[in-house]
Amino acid sequence: MKHTDRFYLYAWLNKNPHTVNMGKKVSKKGTYVSSSSSMKFWNDFGGNKLEQFCIFESDDEAVVSAAEWWGLDYGMKVLGKDKFYNKVNNAHKGNQSLVTIEIKNKIVDFYSRKLNPETDRYKFNVGKNIIDRVENGYYPVIQYPVYKLIELQRNQARAIEQNVVLEQEIVTAYKTDPKQVLRDVTPATLIRRKDGTLELVNGHTRIGAASKCRGWNEMPVCIVDEFEFGDTELDIASNVLVAGSYANRRSPIITAENSDDDLQFQMQNYLVLHKIDIKHKTAREYIRDLLTGVFAESAGSKSKASGAVTSLYKQFDKEQNELSISKNMIVYSDSDLKNYCFQKYESKGISAIHSTMTSMKFFFPIGFTFNHAHANNLPDQLAIVLHCRSKDEYVTAQSSNRVADMQQVIDHYKLPIIIDVLPSFDE
Repeated sequence: MKHTDRFYLYAWLNKNPHTVNMGKKVSKKGTYVSSSSSMKFWNDFGGNKLEQFCIFESDDEAVVSAAEWWGLDYGMKVLGKDKFYNKVNNAHKGNQSLVTIEIKNKIVDFYSRKLNPETDRYKFNVGKNIIDRVENGYYPVIQYPVYKLIELQRNQARAIEQNVVLEQEIVTAYKTDPKQVLRDVTPATLIRRKDGTLELVNGHTRIGAASKCRGWNEMPVCIVDEFEFGDTELDIASNVLVAGSYANRRSPIITAENSDDDLQFQMQNYLVLHKIDIKHKTAREYIRDLLTGVFAESAGSKSKASGAVTSLYKQFDKEQNELSISKNMIVYSDSDLKNYCFQKYESKGISAIHSTMTSMKFFFPIGFTFNHAHANNLPDQLAIVLHCRSKDEYVTAQSSNRVADMQQVIDHYKLPIIIDVLPSFDE
């Protein structure tokens, strides 16, 4: 589901036994999990037995509200009320004339099994489900001493261990209005291991801030048993990681949303857990689909998750290029470059300039060489001598195609320009 300001009619379906939950949500609220009070629904939800459907979206809440009533009324008449998690049709009937034939057909298509579920085996995961249940009051909330929480082992789904800036914002808010902060603070999530020890899954920043505030002695927490995260060590580790990531997807109160660095950190850990190697570029589209499916809702959208994957690939390639550099780098002084340009080009009537690889970003050297050529009475031939001043600049140049791109432009427009790339290392 897109994170927009639109309203939508959603449904959850348990195929065996056939049971439906239907409702209306506003997608900007960050989640379209049901607010159902049915424990049967939440047990099936947590047991990964449900498929999720978005039946239709609209900018008009009145349309979706009326469609919700029609959809429940139709379904309960056709299937029977015993096939619904919804105990009764408590939707607002509204103006039924707003429910067009097209909308009714979509609802009927859902009941007729003609709609495809939105979820897949990667997007629909245990870690996400657990956080949804925490946020919807499935687990009991207890008050836990802050000094004990500080001592717990941490499963941090952040690129940085401690967000000092956000902690200070919470401390400042607490000093201004402590009662309001204590009312607004949301429960942290703990995992209880088989040996009885507790570990922190999310809530690190809130707890860090609480430890600095006089009088803030307890924090609301939900404790989830390890077995709920999976049957194997790999499943448990993966779902704890995804739970921590998903809990950071939005910022309702004193919680920082996932940054790009956070998402890359989480994705890298997921790849390590599953022993997935991104070195082989032929497999990267598959890996992109996998990571996008797992982290789309943590990121807020598929496009943002995909962007994080792209950044992950770029960083990996850059690090690999850095590892390949073992020789001493050649450093060209301005005098060296000036002499080189004169000896190889200027002395032969070719106007030459020297420039760094960094300047290639917007093809600046082409402008430089035209300017230099004008000062030399417009010679027939021009030359650009490129070099690197640092290993980082070299790695960046190796990871891009800017030289080839500029050469393509030169060839296309038949410009009389020679590109000369100086070696960066001793051969």
